[in-house]
Amino acid sequence: MPDFPSDVEFSERGDGPALLLLPGSFGTGAGWKAVTDSLGVRYRLVTTSLLGYGATSERRPLGNTTMQQQTDIIDIILERIGEPTHVAAHSFGGSPLWHMQFKARSSQPV
Repeated sequence: MPDFPSDVEFSERGDGPALLLLPGSFGTGAGWKAVTDSLGVRYRLVTTSLLGYGATSERRPLGNTTMQQQTDIIDIILERIGEPTHVAAHSFGGSPLWHMQFKARSSQPV
């Protein structure tokens, strides 16, 4: 597995089935604190921030932003988790997930 990028926020705690928590726009992984505090003993909880928020660097070129760039980061995070993972998302954090699902089912470029 390639090295995990140092400019992508990744925090984990707990044991059990993996659960990735994606924040919405202007949010960070810290926004899931109430959830992680209550579920941390039953799940392996992973938090992150989307591109340009929190400790995740903005990698998208000005004027050329695509949903694929967000899904690429989620793919990197899922690869690091390394096991089947449940995902919960808030607001815009769910958009890359819809994109991933639609692309997986479509024969056309998304």
